[in-house]
Amino acid sequence: MEVLDGRTWKALLVAVAEWLIEKGKLTASACPIPIGEKTYLVHTEPIYPTGKRFRVPYRLSNGLMLDGHYWAPEAARHSRRLLQRFGVDPAGVLVAIDRSELSPA
Repeated sequence: MEVLDGRTWKALLVAVAEWLIEKGKLTASACPIPIGEKTYLVHTEPIYPTGKRFRVPYRLSNGLMLDGHYWAPEAARHSRRLLQRFGVDPAGVLVAIDRSELSPA
C-alpha cells in the first residue's frame, strides 16, 4: 500500500501527480490528460483545448502543469481517475492527512 500526504484537496491532486511522476508514469508523452471536452487536468503547458489558460496552474516537479482549481469532491474524483489512467488501483493508495496542521473549528 502506498501512502501519500495530502493536507488540502489541491495537495491531494499534487501528491497523486508527483507520486505518478516518481513512478515514471506521468510524463510529457502521456499529456494532455483531459477531464472533459474543454479542460485538461495535466498538460505540458497551462492551456485548455479552448485556448484559455488554466484557472489555478501548478507546475509539477517534471515541468508539467496541473490545473488545481477543483473543490473537494472533484479533486478526489480527479485524483482517483488519474491513478486509474495509469493502471493504479486507488484502493491500494492511502492518503495520510496530518491533522495537527489543520485549523481548529
